[in-house]
Amino acid sequence: MSDSDTIFEVIVHHNAVQVIRRATRASGMDVPESNLEVTSELARNYRLHGCIDGCYRFDDPERARSFAVLALDFVKRLLDKRIEQIESLDTGAEFEAPEHASEGSPDIA
Repeated sequence: MSDSDTIFEVIVHHNAVQVIRRATRASGMDVPESNLEVTSELARNYRLHGCIDGCYRFDDPERARSFAVLALDFVKRLLDKRIEQIESLDTGAEFEAPEHASEGSPDIA
């Protein structure tokens, strides 16, 4: 396998990076050429699905590693914001996350 046939995939599941791996570039496979394209994909996944789960592809191992850190930092910031929201609640107050209240969100019991 030549270097041009090798890509790097970052697999995100349950909003956490689960895998960074080498893969073979399939014929016609779309591999984003810029950081803007892949971060736009992450933002689109979050907007559409409320999570960043997906398979993100890169042509360079350093870009894959950097993206993995960025993805985890994105989730960390979301969690930090949620912690602040809950800590600021009055005692006995109820809380419902905006994405939980939106149509199509799974019920969590």
